[in-house]
Amino acid sequence: MMVIATVAIAVPFAVWLAVVLIGFRSESAALRRQFEVEQQEMLRQEVGRVAEYIRYQIRQTDKRTRKTVRDRVEEACRVATHIYGLNRGVKPDAEIGAMIREVLRELRFNDGRGYYFAFDLNGVGRLHADRPELEGRDMLAAKGATGEHVVADMLDLVRKHGEGYYSYTWSKPGEPQQIFRKIAYVRLFEPLGWVIGTGEYVDDVRADIQTEVLEHIAGLRFGQDGYFFGVVEGGLPLFTGGRVTRGGPSIWNQRDTSGVRITQEFHKAMRQPQGGFVRYHWQKLAGELPSPKLSYVMRIPEWQWIIGAGVYLDTVEGRIAGHRRSLLLQIGGQIAVSGGLLLLLMTAIFLWARRLADSIKRSLASFSRFFDRAASASATLPEADLEYQEFRDIAASANFMLQARLQAESRLRESEEKYRLLIENAGEAIYVVQGGRLQYLNARVLELSCYAMEELLHKPVIKFVHPEDRLTLLKQYRLRRLGRPGLSRLRFRIQPKSGDPRWVELNIVDIQWAGKPANLNFLLDITGQQLAEEERRKLEAQLIHSQKMEAVGTLAGGIAHDFNNILGSIIGYTEMAIDSCPAGSDLSGDLGEIRKAGMRARDLVKKILAFSRQDNSERIPVNLPLMVGEVIGLVRPTLPADIEIVQEVEPGIDRVLADPIQLHQVLVNLCTNAGQAMEAGGGRLTIALRCCDLSLEDLALQPRVKPGRFVQLSVSDTGEGIEPDLLKRIFEPYFTTKEPGKGTGLGLAIVHGIIKSHDGFVTCFSRPGEGSVFHVFLPVLSQADGEMAASGQPVIGGSERILFVDDEEALAQMAGTMLARLGYRVTVETDSLAASALFHDNPDAFDLVITDQSMPGLTGIDLAQSMLQRRPDLPIILCTGYSTQVSEESARAMGVSAFALKPLVKKDIARLIRQVLADAGR
Repeated sequence: MMVIATVAIAVPFAVWLAVVLIGFRSESAALRRQFEVEQQEMLRQEVGRVAEYIRYQIRQTDKRTRKTVRDRVEEACRVATHIYGLNRGVKPDAEIGAMIREVLRELRFNDGRGYYFAFDLNGVGRLHADRPELEGRDMLAAKGATGEHVVADMLDLVRKHGEGYYSYTWSKPGEPQQIFRKIAYVRLFEPLGWVIGTGEYVDDVRADIQTEVLEHIAGLRFGQDGYFFGVVEGGLPLFTGGRVTRGGPSIWNQRDTSGVRITQEFHKAMRQPQGGFVRYHWQKLAGELPSPKLSYVMRIPEWQWIIGAGVYLDTVEGRIAGHRRSLLLQIGGQIAVSGGLLLLLMTAIFLWARRLADSIKRSLASFSRFFDRAASASATLPEADLEYQEFRDIAASANFMLQARLQAESRLRESEEKYRLLIENAGEAIYVVQGGRLQYLNARVLELSCYAMEELLHKPVIKFVHPEDRLTLLKQYRLRRLGRPGLSRLRFRIQPKSGDPRWVELNIVDIQWAGKPANLNFLLDITGQQLAEEERRKLEAQLIHSQKMEAVGTLAGGIAHDFNNILGSIIGYTEMAIDSCPAGSDLSGDLGEIRKAGMRARDLVKKILAFSRQDNSERIPVNLPLMVGEVIGLVRPTLPADIEIVQEVEPGIDRVLADPIQLHQVLVNLCTNAGQAMEAGGGRLTIALRCCDLSLEDLALQPRVKPGRFVQLSVSDTGEGIEPDLLKRIFEPYFTTKEPGKGTGLGLAIVHGIIKSHDGFVTCFSRPGEGSVFHVFLPVLSQADGEMAASGQPVIGGSERILFVDDEEALAQMAGTMLARLGYRVTVETDSLAASALFHDNPDAFDLVITDQSMPGLTGIDLAQSMLQRRPDLPIILCTGYSTQVSEESARAMGVSAFALKPLVKKDIARLIRQVLADAGR
């Protein structure tokens, strides 16, 4: 009913209001068009007056320049005349001239750029304040930038008229490549016969005028808030809004709020013969929001300026606003009349609605009281107390719903209590994760993590997860949040608040928690099982590696044994051939090269035996700089081309007493590790040698090492570096960070063991991302060691009787011949059983026995024991190229006098024979 009454009054009023508003819009549009025409004419006049002012100033440029230079020269002549008048007759003219020159030199004008010059009537420079080095020189040949004879022309001008203006071209100081027009004024100073003058760059005067023009125009105003603006063609600002902005950043791409490029539109408009108009939005000087603006611009081609002025088109809105106010008053009167009628109708309708609302309110109050009681206890809503049937139906449904809810809540409480008892007493740790945070956890979680309930509940689940395993766990939760299948079982470590990390196995089930997706997690402690598995895998890996190394060692030893026998014949016969050749002959030289090759092959066999750990190391004085060069030549082909090798060897490096084969292996291992650290991106491998003295304080961390002088061998790389927690484990056997197949974990352990056995030590410094450096410290060769190592003696023989036993016939015959040439009486046997029988038939027939170890029938040690039982004082030398059954220590313990390694070299076996016979008193 209220709607019908409102429509009956509002429709006629709306029709009348529409007619009034249409008329208002038409009048406003006409008023705006008239205002714009008037403003355009005003802008043309105002900008035209400013343009005419600028053109006038442009025409004054030459005139102003001429006046400036003439005034300055007249002032200089007055100064010169005054000085000359004071000193004439008192001082000579030359001295007076010097005084005038120094005074004029100090005079500057036009912001310091103006200065004086002077030359005599012969063209000799007398004053040049800007370039004093020209004073005293002949200036007649001086030319302008375009070839005019400047000084000569000025002299002609003075000779004819005594003074005058001269226009020429000249370069500015600091800008020798550019040409500028210059106007000078010169006058003859007759007392000294000098021509005094000064000049001014027209370009500088123009700049001064432009500055004055900008300051003048920037302060001009027209109308109520009109001002002028200007830009340079190309977009650099000049002035705007009452201030000079020359020198500011380019506004070529400046836009208004609607995207209009204002400066570029100015350039389009100024190309019209009489200038043009540009429309855009701009902020008023005293306003905040951009308003529509109309600007008129003109071009000043002589200076490449664009000047203009503008007006805000919303000024006319004030007039329109007055008309709008009167219209609103009229509309307000109509609204008052219509509103009065509408109010009467509304009052009647209100009274009727009030009675209806009171009835509904009473019913709703009954519902409210019922729901308040039902929230905490069982309640019933009396249906008879309600006035309307609809409310009574709702009350019956509410009573039924309440009873059903109470029954469901009772069943839910019973179910929750059962599950709570099961979860709280479960042996597994059980917790719920929602949004990456713990929403529920049982007592077993607290027991495993050593945290309190308040430290974990509603906290991120990764709080008690080991840092290295957090990413894996979070990935699984993230996959499940995205609805993707993840692993249902997962093993990782947790980090308790106290104690060591523990291994757990996690089973994840997707559930709904509080109406949102979540994960139910079952956590089982498997620390003991995990540690047992890791120990088993480690032992298996060590066993497999040990078996591999044993197999490789056996193979290497077998090859070494056979190769040593071959080398023994080659080296032995070569040495005997050298002894039979004339010294210095070509044949002797060729045989010497064969012997060198054989010795290198012998060293190679030693390296193979060193690798298989079946050699008997021999320590000799070692030249480390020479060894470094050899190792670089060996490892260079194995490294990528983008790895640079640098040597830093100090002069005068002391020698060390060491096994060269083992030191060679140390250096190769360190260089190989350094190269592998730089495989990905290349870098620099540096090998450095220097000597240093270490005191007890320096060796505080190396208690077994004695202080003294050491050789420091350093191998550094620019690779990935080593993490601090891994650095302390790098010398452990089988420890490696390389992927499977790229390392055994023994390289640095071998290095550490070799250096320790040489009474030295190894250190390592490394930072992740900066590379690593290994320092090897070896004690230098002491004087006693040096004398012992250098106490070689010439190859000497004897006449004793020697029994030589070896199953290799070629080697046995060679050794027999070599020993015979040394003067010994040699019996050669290739059968150990025959040798034993020969000896037992006549035990005193031999002064010395030399026997191979590995022979069919009787081994060398068996043969030696058999002979020693018959003759305990018999000297015996046991030879071997390889043996796993006997070592030098065990052989000596069984009575063998000496132990010799194959291949037998003449000087070594000769020296050993004399030593053994001397020890036996023969």
